[in-house]
Amino acid sequence: MAIHPNYWKFKRTIKELKEKNNRCFICGSSENIVPHHLKKVKQTSDDYYNKNNIILLCDDHHREYHHKYPQVNSKTFCEYMRNWLIKEYNNYDEIEFNKLKKENKAIKKVNNKLRNHLKKITY
Repeated sequence: MAIHPNYWKFKRTIKELKEKNNRCFICGSSENIVPHHLKKVKQTSDDYYNKNNIILLCDDHHREYHHKYPQVNSKTFCEYMRNWLIKEYNNYDEIEFNKLKKENKAIKKVNNKLRNHLKKITY
């Protein structure tokens, strides 16, 4: 079976994304980074290699997301992100939580980054 030409475009896109920022979109880890499609697409679709439909995740978050959400789409990914952020906040005691609440620039940045990224996806 021949490899579809979009596969090579996908590989090139992943290479470009990793050169730009080889970190997990969720936790910022640089270990075991893999591509994730925000919207499930067939390899024959142009969205298969579209940068706006692909983010980089660490292997742990990628596996966890797909385990919890068999339906791949931006809605389930936003729900996963929201639950992850809540879980992260719950790992801190009240003093640390209040400090984080005041200094939540990183979380706002992640939320804005996700919101902007999701706006670019065409349905």
